[in-house]
This record gives sequence, C-alpha cells and structure tokens, in this order.
Amino acid sequence: MTTEHRIVVGLKDIKTLGYECSGCAGKVTFPIGSEVIPRNDCFVCHKQWQPQPGQQSSGWVSGEEVSAFLSLLKALNTIRTLEKQNVLGFKLIFEFGQTSASDREVSGRA
Repeated sequence: MTTEHRIVVGLKDIKTLGYECSGCAGKVTFPIGSEVIPRNDCFVCHKQWQPQPGQQSSGWVSGEEVSAFLSLLKALNTIRTLEKQNVLGFKLIFEFGQTSASDREVSGRA
C-alpha cells in the first residue's frame, strides 16, 4: 500500500512571506499586507539579488519584476480580505507535497 502526504493551506494560514538567499540561505520575512520592495542584495552575504539600475542581467531587465512581486502581495492581501468578508463562494488554497529528507539535502537546506 502506498500513502501520500500533502499539506494544504489557505490564505488565513499564511502569516508571513519571505525571501531566501540562494547563496547563503539567509532569510528575511514580513507579514502579508505589508508592501515590501525586494532588496537588491542579501542582508547576510551581500550576494546581488537583482541588478542595479541600468545594469543588464539575465532574468532581470526592467522594473517589471519588482512590480510583479508587489502585485502578488497586493493580490494575496485583497483575496484574504474578501475571504474574511465571506463574499466569495470559495477559498483559495495551496497544496504542497511532503518533502523528504533526501530532497532537502539535495537543495542544500537539510
């Protein structure tokens, strides 16, 4: 018999969002509802997270990426408000598969 574990969360279960540095795994988190502009570099190791104005880098070529982050935060906050007001006929949920210890070791976060 095979069993599968899943983690299902709704927006009311999410207390904070954050960024994790791909260089040192340093993390910064902030509550949903706050408008936090992504940093340019890691606050721990100072690895550059996005290019400085005028600098070209693959994946980061304009301010659209920062706008996308802010739009996501604003959308999550708006949906949370609508859910609290019970005006929607549904709840937004996120489903995650259970991560095994070997998966965490491969990603460097064991």
